[in-house]
Order: sequence, then C-alpha cells, then structure tokens
Amino acid sequence: MPAAQTPRRSAAAKRHVRGVFHHLAEACTPHLMRRMRHEVREDVAWIRLRPSDTVLDVACGPGLWAHELAPYARTVLALDLAEPMVRAARVRARGNTRFTVGDCESLPFRDSSFTLVTVAYCLANFDSLQNVLTEVRRVLDPRGRLAVIDVVAPEDTNRQSWLERLEQARSDRMPTHIRTLPETRAALEAAGFHLLDCQIQERRRHLKDWLRLSATPPSSIPRLQTFFLQAAHDTHACLHLRRQDRDWVFYHTVARWLWRT
Repeated sequence: MPAAQTPRRSAAAKRHVRGVFHHLAEACTPHLMRRMRHEVREDVAWIRLRPSDTVLDVACGPGLWAHELAPYARTVLALDLAEPMVRAARVRARGNTRFTVGDCESLPFRDSSFTLVTVAYCLANFDSLQNVLTEVRRVLDPRGRLAVIDVVAPEDTNRQSWLERLEQARSDRMPTHIRTLPETRAALEAAGFHLLDCQIQERRRHLKDWLRLSATPPSSIPRLQTFFLQAAHDTHACLHLRRQDRDWVFYHTVARWLWRT
C-alpha cells in the first residue's frame, strides 16, 4: 500500500521555489539546451515509448524532455510550478504537446489519465516527495510506467551533505535533499511502485553550465565557483573534478529508473 502523505509544502516555500526557477528560466539558453539534448535523447530511447502513450512530464522546466518525448508518444502534457519555465517551453511546442502551470503535490488531472510519467532532475527539490509520488501514482493508468532520472548521492553521509550544500549554495538556499540509491528505491516502493529497470551512469558536467544555472547574483558567482572548486578538489562531494580546455568538468552519479504501478 502507498505510504501516507506528509504535510504539504507551505505557500511561502512554494513562492521561494517559483522565484528561484523564475531566475533559472532566463539561464536556459539555446546553447545550454543543445549541450543537454544528446543525453536526453538517449534517456528517451531507453524508456521505449509506445505510439499510444499519453505522457505527463512532471516539473518540466524549459521543456527539453517534453520536446524529445513528443515524436514517440500520442500526447505529451508537461507541468511546472514556475510560469516563466512554462512560457519558455511553449516556444517550441509540437502539435501533440501542451504545457501548463501546476503543483506536483496536487496534480490537476483525473485518475488514470496517463500511461507514462517522467520525472527528471527534480527529486531533490521536493520536500514532500511522498505526496508527489502519491499523486503520480494516482494519475497513472493501472498498467502505467514511471521513468525517473536523477542525481544520486554517495552513501557516505558526509559526502552526501557536501553535495547538498553545493546545490543549496547555487539555489538561494532552496531546500535540497539529494537521495542515495537505497533512499530513492525505498521512497518509490513505499509509494506502491515496482522496479522494472535501474541503470547507474557517471555523467559529465561543465562547471560553467553549473554556474550559469544558478540563482546566485552575478556578483556572487566568483565566490560560488571558489566554494565549488574547494569542495570538489578536496573530494568532499565525490565529483571527480578535472580541468578541460578553459573550463572545469566534473561527474555526477546519475540513476535512471523505470517503474510500473
């Protein structure tokens, strides 16, 4: 049975999240989206969509995932809490894709509306993850699937804490909890999902991109970069930092999971 819901995030906390992602919408430049597109296309191919799939992309951000899902699905509906993200995503919308503003803790859809839900790189920002998963399970068809792609934390609690501190530093202290593999699996199973597949990868990231996708004021970027480099050099966050051309690159451990209801 799914676990009981936890208290919903306060209105003030949600305003904070909207403010952070309002800023980030401006940072999602075409150059950055092109850099990420190859990786997203690989993930979409791994899911193996069916032409009859009706898809919900949760916390869609600037719509990169929704745009890549659209050619393989019957319909794609993408939702985000931040209206500027939704506006940015609508610019390149396909005919079978719609974008809407909405709250993942209270999805504005009927039960069993979708055959596939995708959730990419946003679990850490849900302080009521169980509420979100309960809602996702509600709107999924009884034979539906859930695809989750996200960063996973080291099981060493000190390194996990450092990774979270880095993310909080660039997101205006937005609540962040980057879960380990066992934590993520436990949360999904508690919500009533059954594991179909799980793959772990080391994915390269550019420090310039990481800094660009920051809610930090421009005047504070040098301080944020110094903080990141110190943590990464000292291996606190287990990021395998190295110099490449005129930039630094590092590696996140990413898991992609496929679940069924």
